[in-house]
Amino acid sequence: MISPASAFAIYNNNAATALSPFKGAFAASYTMWQPTTTDNQLMSLSGFIKMGKRSAISLGSRLFLYPAYDLSNPQGSVTGAFSPRELSVDLGYAYNISGSFSASATVHYISSKLGTEAAGSAYAADLGLMYQPGNFSLGLTPQTWAQRSITVTDHTLCLHRSNWEQATISVFRRNTF
Repeated sequence: MISPASAFAIYNNNAATALSPFKGAFAASYTMWQPTTTDNQLMSLSGFIKMGKRSAISLGSRLFLYPAYDLSNPQGSVTGAFSPRELSVDLGYAYNISGSFSASATVHYISSKLGTEAAGSAYAADLGLMYQPGNFSLGLTPQTWAQRSITVTDHTLCLHRSNWEQATISVFRRNTF
């Protein structure tokens, strides 16, 4: 489901920001992911600002923290601890093509450090379209057009999937009371 543009639109359909009646929005969130079993934490900071009547720039960042785990030597003695984490930095641009139709492009830099020797990074891109005549919205978002491999320290991992990981078609009707 899509909704009018919010500060978190960069993660769903960034095209909504160009159609927003607001000059901008910024927000932060904190979530404990599976606190009773794994105690992961997800933090987000994102927002958008309109530039004139047709354009909007979005910026976001997400940090996912895993619980620390013990490191050990070959004899099994604990030698320290490691706290895995994943980070994304996102930048998007949206343009209002006509009064009710907009398009967007968003790029993502993703960094993952899951172990002392297991770290890597990648780039991805999303496209977004939104049509919003009156109280009705229709959006299309092909998400995660990513590079085909990620280098993790000295190894290259190949991504065995299509370029477009997910495409979302959304319909939203705003209620007017």
